[in-house]
Amino acid sequence: MIKALGSSKQVLFALTAVALGGWAFKTVNEISGPAFEPIIAACTDSSISIEDFAEKTGYHEWEPIVGLGAFNILVCLITQFLFELRNTPPAGILVWTGVIVVAFPFGVLAVVEAGRAGAKGPLRYPLILGLLYQLFGVSVMMPLVWIPSYIYGRGDGGVSVTRAIASVPMSLPGLILTIFVFTADTDSYLWTVCAGILGGPGVPMIVIALWGDSPPEYSANDANIKGTKAVAMAYRVTLPIALITWVYVVYAAYSAFGTDTSALCRALWTDANASVAFMTIDTLILFAAMVIFLAFRSWTAAIKTLLLAPLMGPGAACCLTLAELEEASPPVSTEKKIA
Repeated sequence: MIKALGSSKQVLFALTAVALGGWAFKTVNEISGPAFEPIIAACTDSSISIEDFAEKTGYHEWEPIVGLGAFNILVCLITQFLFELRNTPPAGILVWTGVIVVAFPFGVLAVVEAGRAGAKGPLRYPLILGLLYQLFGVSVMMPLVWIPSYIYGRGDGGVSVTRAIASVPMSLPGLILTIFVFTADTDSYLWTVCAGILGGPGVPMIVIALWGDSPPEYSANDANIKGTKAVAMAYRVTLPIALITWVYVVYAAYSAFGTDTSALCRALWTDANASVAFMTIDTLILFAAMVIFLAFRSWTAAIKTLLLAPLMGPGAACCLTLAELEEASPPVSTEKKIA
């Protein structure tokens, strides 16, 4: 039975990740469930037209176009969620941007590993997983599904240069839309559309651009080497973006709370509303999941990330160690695979 589940290392890390994801799911539902129930009831009330939604429910209007029909309820819900975050300064922008910071390295990682030669299972379908992140939260689905999928289905070959390069811009829409959501007039159509795209199916669907991409063959050593260098470069290019965004988070937190950490904790957790508390968990669990992933790859990388995170932020720290791991782990060649 144990052998069927893989090595003891695989079992240990997979179970740890699943436990973390399960705990995150339970906790966020306990926090947000009661607050979201009336919103979900309003969003699913077919007797209320889109035009009359705001007037009859008291909630913010939402744009069904970006829900593509199948995800209209999600767009309606996330619009109210982001509206509450926007109206809870500075905690709202701090926790949302915190998730964006940690999501930078994971965004590149998920796109890259989905297209690595030899990958199998859910890992290979970032679009489906991306939609699950939007539905249940990335802090739930990353440890609950993505990490076990990586542990048991990771590839050992190369990645196309095209995919490696594309992984960087594919991780940026979340940041761009966040800027609009937290700066645009909430009464404007621009805000409504950006909020719906940010939390709806639009962002995950970007990966469709790589639908026809294929990894190089195991025997294509030159292409594999170029792919490895491109992946490492993708992490290194993302690093300063994550660092700058983290500097903003620290600056905004210091401007609002100074050195009063108790006031910061009250704003982000103790006295926080459901949306802020949800995102606080999202940020912390996503980073913890990244550390678990790095520990599976290398305990040294995980420890280094934890030591660097207070200095350069969790996103930049992960980008650095991921780049170093990529450079230190060249893809398997045909000769080695046969041997």
